[in-house]
Amino acid sequence: MSEEVARFFPYSSFRPFQDKFALRVYAAAASRKDAVLEGVNGLGKTAAILAALLPTVKQRGLSIIYTSRTHRQCDRAIEELEKIAKKASVTGISFRGRREMCANKFVLQNSDDTRTAMELCNHLVKTHGCSFYENTESNPRTLRKLLREFSSGVFTSSMIKERCSEFDLCPYEVAKRLLSNVDVVALSYYYVLDKNIRANFFRYFQKGLRRSIIVFDESHNLPEACKEVASEGLTLQSIRLAEIEAHQRRQKRLQKICMQIAEVLQEIAERANEEEELIEPKEFVSVLKRRLGTQDLATVAQRLEDAGEKNVIERLAEGRSPRSNIRRVGTFLKTWLETSSKETFAHVMSFRDRENRRNPALEIISLDPRDTAKEVLSSAYATISTSGTLEPLDSFREIMGIPEGAITESFPAPYAPDQILCIAVSGTTTKLNARNPDMYEKTARRIAVVSSSAPENIGVFAASYDVLEGLREAGIEDMIRKPLFWERSGSTSGESDELIYQFKQQAGKGGGVLMAVAGGRSSEGADFPGKEMTTSVVVGVPYPRPTATVRAEIEYMERTYPERGKLYGYTLPAIRKASQSAGRAVRSITDRSAIVLLDSRFATQYCKRYLPRWIRENLSNMPDDDELLARRIASFFATNSDK
Repeated sequence: MSEEVARFFPYSSFRPFQDKFALRVYAAAASRKDAVLEGVNGLGKTAAILAALLPTVKQRGLSIIYTSRTHRQCDRAIEELEKIAKKASVTGISFRGRREMCANKFVLQNSDDTRTAMELCNHLVKTHGCSFYENTESNPRTLRKLLREFSSGVFTSSMIKERCSEFDLCPYEVAKRLLSNVDVVALSYYYVLDKNIRANFFRYFQKGLRRSIIVFDESHNLPEACKEVASEGLTLQSIRLAEIEAHQRRQKRLQKICMQIAEVLQEIAERANEEEELIEPKEFVSVLKRRLGTQDLATVAQRLEDAGEKNVIERLAEGRSPRSNIRRVGTFLKTWLETSSKETFAHVMSFRDRENRRNPALEIISLDPRDTAKEVLSSAYATISTSGTLEPLDSFREIMGIPEGAITESFPAPYAPDQILCIAVSGTTTKLNARNPDMYEKTARRIAVVSSSAPENIGVFAASYDVLEGLREAGIEDMIRKPLFWERSGSTSGESDELIYQFKQQAGKGGGVLMAVAGGRSSEGADFPGKEMTTSVVVGVPYPRPTATVRAEIEYMERTYPERGKLYGYTLPAIRKASQSAGRAVRSITDRSAIVLLDSRFATQYCKRYLPRWIRENLSNMPDDDELLARRIASFFATNSDK
């Protein structure tokens, strides 16, 4: 192990393969290369990455921007950095947006999104209406004291917010001024990926991308995050609200424009045969031009945006929330015009209420994550992409547009052979043509067998909410003695957190069963160490429904990557969702866990070869036999009874 890396490594010894992982990260930073590295949970990736990057960062005056999907994952990086700080001189903060760090009650009560919070904040600053900002500006001595304090250690955003509250200073303003003074900044992907947020962020982060090493943690989420950033949607409800806004502001011409756009969307929805249909973007533009009686839609879009901005300013002056649906319609129309000739976008009509075919929406769907990622990848000093589910690594690298010279490697699991049981069971499937009452009942009974054979909590991750409902209708609640906790489609983050909390409370009390969906909140956003989840059951391969968007993505991928379109646009995303769900029960080096894949397709070579190395190398096939399954699971946990 390099002495430079060991100097920053916070533990007395390395876990199996952790030192090799760290050396690959170190080599990437030292040679200014990108890296794509796969390693299972429990390998100790976060500590290894930080320890391996800090020598180069210190020597060359760089910074680490550590990104992940959730704030909790960002705070974990800061927690590891705190341990490093006990051994070496390092500094860092986790950073959140205005709304999360704001102390002003008016902003918090009147904003539910980033843009609204920003506009409220800017207005209050300009009109001297925020006491926290005023205190920050008028108390330079206190501000300097806090900046020195935060610049000399490691702090989470909540710690910064709490400390600033002692002096009634603005936590967001203080955090902004820290960005260029610390070694590590941990934050959401979107500060780097979204071009508008990135431009604002780097106004305060003076080192810029070229002096930063970007870490993309849990980077299996990266392709979808990149496409999400570049995609937009506009519902019929939003257009109707824009009509009302125009009427209230006596903007009769704009009211008529919004009404006509709504009529065109409504007509498209009435002709639709499916819940989602592709729209020829230029044809939609032509129809809209005829309906509005103009050939210059760009001017119409700009007029809507300008009027919306004016309405926002007036609402702010009235002490109201700065929302404008007119501006929203104008911005969307402008983006539609800009993307109508680009093959990297699909233009779609969908129903937000799919079941009842209500509230139709126009959507602009990004098909290529490289459009979003290319500026970051080409400008950053180096990038490290890591996750437990990235294989095939070259496919991930190619889809993201990471250069061919990148360092790529998949690392073995650090677990002993008897720590993880991975089995693919034949006899059931969630194939669309096989979804019938008999198959759902057989699958439900098999899950019940796993529940009765495995101790404590188990997680069941179905291919979709339809499959979850099929299991409920098959009577699974009567087959399982443990209490069941059902993830609901459309649940809020607060509702999901409460569900997970209640489920975890069953650990040590006989256990419960979490009924969730692969790719849902519970399958990626939560950790279940020890008895909180001893077994994960993946029910079906979570292939997406063959909607218009999915078909468009496969076709685009096929044009871009001949003979690999279905693999890149359909198969790999599904296998990664299944693998993430499987890994919920494997969260630390000490866990002893069972993974049960309930679908005959997992036993095929086609699916197996795309599973991550740590699952693939431990996976065994099992025949269609419930008694054998029960004995195998019971025997595994009898041997490993300490979990």
